[in-house]
Order: sequence, then structure tokens, then C-alpha cells
Amino acid sequence: MKSVDELLMAALRRPRIVQKVKALAAARHWGEAVGEPLASMAEVCDFDDGVLWLSCQEPPAAAELRLRAPEILRFLNARFDTPVFTELRTTTRAPRRPDPGQG
Repeated sequence: MKSVDELLMAALRRPRIVQKVKALAAARHWGEAVGEPLASMAEVCDFDDGVLWLSCQEPPAAAELRLRAPEILRFLNARFDTPVFTELRTTTRAPRRPDPGQG
């Protein structure tokens, strides 16, 4: 029987998991990549097969992100040894509201 450490290390070597971890790292650099004013209006919401999905509060923020996509992707990919992000897509959603059940 394999130990938990062995199973975890095997899982971390799988390319899809490595990409997800890198996407999470990109989310940490989001404000630096786009600037705080724009970062406050959009957040990384998903990553799938090279596509970085962003959830935007307002259509103008989504439009600006699409226009700046090449610059943003270069900035984020520069943090890794191989390019992770190939495309940036946006979706416009209302800002998250706090759960009324939480105090």
C-alpha cells in the first residue's frame, strides 16, 4: 500500500494538477498584473486547458481586460518556466454578496 506522501507526490506530477496550482499562483499576482483599480473589479474564477477565466463586475472592466489580454498573459506566464496561459476569457457577473447566514 502506498503512503499518503507517495500518492500526493504522484498526483502533483500530473500536468493538469500542476496547471491548476499555477493558476492559483496567478490569482495571487492578479493585482500586480492588471493594477489594483481593475483587479478590484475582476477576479480569476477558473482555469481550464490554458484558458484563464475572469469574472468581471462591469462590462467595461471585461472589455479592458480583453484588450489587454496579450500583456496580461505575458506578465503571468513570465512567472513560470513554461507558458501556462494561452487565452484570457471574461464573464460578467454581479459581485459576490455575503451569505446572510454568516455573521
